[in-house]
Amino acid sequence: ARGLDVPEADCIIQYTPPQSDKDYLHRVGRTGRAGKSGSAIIFLTHEEQEYISHLQEHKVFLKKKDPKEYLGHLCNLMDQPKMEEAATALQRYFEHCVIKDKNLHKSACFAYSTWSRFYNSYPTKLRQIFDFKKVNLGHYVTSFALTITPTEVAQIVRGQVANIEKPKLNKKLAIHSEESTENIQQSSASKEKIKQKIR
Repeated sequence: ARGLDVPEADCIIQYTPPQSDKDYLHRVGRTGRAGKSGSAIIFLTHEEQEYISHLQEHKVFLKKKDPKEYLGHLCNLMDQPKMEEAATALQRYFEHCVIKDKNLHKSACFAYSTWSRFYNSYPTKLRQIFDFKKVNLGHYVTSFALTITPTEVAQIVRGQVANIEKPKLNKKLAIHSEESTENIQQSSASKEKIKQKIR
């Protein structure tokens, strides 16, 4: 954010590109100040790869890195033999933390909601690259360690639901409702017979 001074920052990580080229340069410029070296990493999905060419037009050149260089460390961290298994284990751990903590779950919902509004407001010149209509929202919800649907997240954020669990069917109430329906139908039938007799 502008106005914040982080003098010791030596690495900038961006999971979603900013909405302007100036902001991108400003973010990256936070590292390597005062003659020091630094690095900047940006994560792009397959659909967002065109952003690389867009930056090149503005004399900004990125070097593509193999994800294995980063994911390889997860095997030792999560004690898993394969990267895919390690990544899955880490995802499950995050989801467990979010599920058991109501405040953390609420924060994750609001974070996803904020991200979705941001992604849906790119300027026209970048909307072809960051097309909200082509985004798999379910995948992004998962990236926030949420195990619910985008619709359920929206409901929670709007305050329309207090519990993400679907209400259980009350069998007694259901039986009572069915009986009431039958009584109404029988009552209507009786009234019709009375009308016919009067005629």
